[in-house]
Amino acid sequence: MKGRAPKTGYDRSQFGPAWSDTDHNGCDTRNDMLARDLTGETFRSGTNDCVVTSGVLDDPYTAMEIHFRRGQDTSNDVQIDHVVALSDAWQKGAQQLSADERAAAVTYLLGLAFGTTLA
Repeated sequence: MKGRAPKTGYDRSQFGPAWSDTDHNGCDTRNDMLARDLTGETFRSGTNDCVVTSGVLDDPYTAMEIHFRRGQDTSNDVQIDHVVALSDAWQKGAQQLSADERAAAVTYLLGLAFGTTLA
């Protein structure tokens, strides 16, 4: 079995800016995920239903119902992270992808998952 490649050259910036709009729908990836996975979501007016202001997440990991409300002290309750850590992806071949391929991979919606700081 082949071992893991070294982490040499890894930097988060190699995967492009966080929360970019790689599907070009006008919404960043965080808001795309919130709109996809929250129920009863509401949006900030004037954003073409892009900026989610509230909703409810049925957390698949804790079986908790988490009420999301955008704000400095509240939106950290709903976390979104990569199913595969970016440094792990780098060591397993992402360093061989082009910058555009890495940017697309980092915001691939099926490769992101919700979590909570409440568990």
